[in-house]
Amino acid sequence: MIKVTYDTLDAPSIAEEIDNIIKNLHNPDDYVLSLQLDYRDHNTIFYLKKVTEINFKENLLEIVQYNNSHAFFTYQSILEYCIINAQDIINLGEGII
Repeated sequence: MIKVTYDTLDAPSIAEEIDNIIKNLHNPDDYVLSLQLDYRDHNTIFYLKKVTEINFKENLLEIVQYNNSHAFFTYQSILEYCIINAQDIINLGEGII
C-alpha cells in the first residue's frame, strides 16, 4: 500500500485528489504516476508497484520507492500529474494508442 501524505495548507490541491484516486484503484500495481516536467513531452514515470510513499511537502514533492530511492521535485517544475494504466504507457511506446 502506498502512503500518501500532504499538508493541506502548503501542498497543491491535486495532492488530495491523487491520494483518493490511488486509494480507489482496483489494482494500483497496474498504474503509473506520470509527472510532465516541460512542454516537450518530457515525463517522469513512477510505477506505483515500486512506490512506497508520495509526500507532498511544504515546498516539494518526494517520491520514495521500495529500493529506498528518493526523487524530489519542486511544484513549479511539474506541469501535469497523471495516473495512467501502465499498459497504456507500453502501448504509447510501441506507437499504438
